[in-house]
Amino acid sequence: MPAASAIVISRAVAVKYYTQVPVEPIPGGGSVEVKKASVLPKPTMITLLQFVARTKPRNLVIVAHGEGGGITVRLAPSSESALVSPHLGALVSSSGKVTADLAKELGISMANLKALQEAAAKVRALKLGRVDFRACTLGEFADSLELLRAFFGAGAVSAPKKLDEFGGVSPGSPTTSAKAWREWASQHPFGKIEGAPPNRVGFETFDARAAMQVESNKGLRTWLDAQLPGHLYKAGPVYYHGLLVGDGIVMPGNAKYRELLGAVP
Repeated sequence: MPAASAIVISRAVAVKYYTQVPVEPIPGGGSVEVKKASVLPKPTMITLLQFVARTKPRNLVIVAHGEGGGITVRLAPSSESALVSPHLGALVSSSGKVTADLAKELGISMANLKALQEAAAKVRALKLGRVDFRACTLGEFADSLELLRAFFGAGAVSAPKKLDEFGGVSPGSPTTSAKAWREWASQHPFGKIEGAPPNRVGFETFDARAAMQVESNKGLRTWLDAQLPGHLYKAGPVYYHGLLVGDGIVMPGNAKYRELLGAVP
């Protein structure tokens, strides 16, 4: 399994997730193993690229806010421009050049453009195997994925076609009470109860809030093995990640997870 580093720009809980579940599925049936996850607080593309150039990973997982045109990370300090089209396209087309016209188009200073282009060139020189963006809906836009692949100089990129969610939830103490299970089902209409007594697990995520109930520790372990393969869970909160489809969530253990990832090439 190829090793990867994760850079978390938004949703800091993703660091806890990748520490507990250091496996990220990728298109084609494989996965990357996240060896280290780091938070970059209030980054710009300059600081993000400098971090990548300094740490020299083979592969990257980047957790960020996304949109159809790219990732919404500011290009430079005090800039409103982000790595989204048309700015993303302009940077790729520039072939690393630093010009006054490009700086004006991007809305950044010449000094910041020089720093951005130098950092990007160092990252491209790494010849990254792949960059897997976990940024909402970006995977629906193949043209944006191709531009990001060119900008980072990666062999391949991927991103979700749906909204994605990272979170954490307490499994609570196991309960076998029939009343407790009836009440949980009634109070969590978007939840799903899986397994059979005495090893059931109920899980719901709605409006970025999760709820969980377990009938036994064995049931919890079975559920984790199925939903989050490769997890290292021992005790405490369960950290999860998945793609939102309808009223439910598709987690990495579901075969549909990879089908919901856009990829280039």
